[in-house]
Amino acid sequence: MAIWGKPLPGGLSALGKGKSSVVLLCEVGGVEAAAKVRRVDAPVPDLRMEAAMLRAANSVGVGPRILGWGRTVIVMELVEGVPLEELLRARGLRGAADAAASALDGARALDAAGIDHGELHRPGHHVTVRGREAVILDFGSASASRRPSNVTSLASAIARAAGSIWDPELRRALRSYKESLARGESGEAEYREALRALGLGRAARQISL
Repeated sequence: MAIWGKPLPGGLSALGKGKSSVVLLCEVGGVEAAAKVRRVDAPVPDLRMEAAMLRAANSVGVGPRILGWGRTVIVMELVEGVPLEELLRARGLRGAADAAASALDGARALDAAGIDHGELHRPGHHVTVRGREAVILDFGSASASRRPSNVTSLASAIARAAGSIWDPELRRALRSYKESLARGESGEAEYREALRALGLGRAARQISL
């Protein structure tokens, strides 16, 4: 999803555009919000599956809060911030540690809920940082039928963006985490180890599968 603040005819303001939709600035109850509207040339018939995935993500505290939805539109909380990738390149992993850990906590919550985001291997504008909190966006490629790989995908992307060495310790920790989930275990200890391997030794969210 490309992001910009482009004015459109009729006083509308476009916040972003992707292959399936355009995101417009709107107002709900006197508060600014984002309306994701299906494009007429979209490869998907409607946005109902994406809305279902965002609602499921919201149920575990992930993603912008959904405010309403229909066949061709999803209205959600407006999230303004800096792309995580951009922050990592500017500050390095140490300077963006809280944001990176927050993003990984969100990815872990999705793993535990059985939701695969599908785009966290290239976070780009899919993870935005406001303050010290990271918000995972755009569930257009999300699925509950694939085996989730959110933490492993995002951790590798964070390592690349921060210029960190993709070392054997991190590889082992992520492999152990993935294997733990495949066995139906919580993966909590393995997740903590992956955080330590990335240099983000902070308490992980307590999540059970």
